[in-house]
Amino acid sequence: MKKRIRMKTLVISLLSAMIISIPFPANAQSSGGTIILDTLGFWRFYFSLSNPVVLDNDKFQKVGVDTNSPLPPEEWITTDFNDAGWLRMNNAPLASWSNHVQIDKDNLGFSQSHGGTIAISLLCVRGKFNVTSPLTAGKMNLAIVYRGGVVVYVNGKEVARGNMPKEGKIEASTPSEVYPLDAYLNDKGSICVPGDYKTNSVGINKRLRTLENITIPAGVLKKGTNVLAIEIHRAPLPKEVYEKAKKFKDPVEAGVIFDGCGLVTARLTVNGGGVQPNTVRPPKTQIWNSPSLVSDYDADWGDPNEPLKPLELVGARNGYF
Repeated sequence: MKKRIRMKTLVISLLSAMIISIPFPANAQSSGGTIILDTLGFWRFYFSLSNPVVLDNDKFQKVGVDTNSPLPPEEWITTDFNDAGWLRMNNAPLASWSNHVQIDKDNLGFSQSHGGTIAISLLCVRGKFNVTSPLTAGKMNLAIVYRGGVVVYVNGKEVARGNMPKEGKIEASTPSEVYPLDAYLNDKGSICVPGDYKTNSVGINKRLRTLENITIPAGVLKKGTNVLAIEIHRAPLPKEVYEKAKKFKDPVEAGVIFDGCGLVTARLTVNGGGVQPNTVRPPKTQIWNSPSLVSDYDADWGDPNEPLKPLELVGARNGYF
């Protein structure tokens, strides 16, 4: 179990935005090569909300109340983008209720409330890794499991897309391919709910989509910090399914069932050298920035690809802070 680091003294409190960690074991190997990024490492996340969309007679229709929130800037997929204000988490952000049999293990996405609304329309994920020699870097391969549709970028250049329009530019509002009805309804025409896996596991598992054997072109890599950007787009609901969803008395339960925008797993591997893994704590002692409202634990570590930033101490005039 993780232990939370508690800052008690005045001196430590002034440094509460910087965390220090001790060394950790070396990076793991997999049968597919050296793991560079996966769910054990830390990622940066951003999500946007917009009106739920249903597919009605081959036309997309917005439904419900307005729930629009800002979209990320277009340059978020590049290496120069400053994502210091984005949510930073490991493991849990990429988990999914679809992986678990027990309802009490539900983990709905990048945050505990991820499945609480079907208004999440876009999920942006950034993972960083260091390339010491682009010329000698081995073959890199990416595999991801997701809900909805996905577009993958490396250093701002698109390298793959899945369950999205095959051609043309993908806008932030572009919906993914719609799921078939049997991904939502069981043989009796009832909604597949996570609590009844014996009856509905087949339909629930159909909501998971896989994109694998994605080769990262050597030409997109550069020496230094590289960014893997994963953009998840929401899958619109078939109107028939949405009409059934409106009958749920608990809106949170409806959100859990119809969450169509989520990243379940992501793994980037390399066969060869020239790339430094970013999946476990680095071998040296670290200091890194951490927001004062974030819970830091002894099992956490800082991303070695994120530079330290100045501390900001903010307080009211003539007050204590």
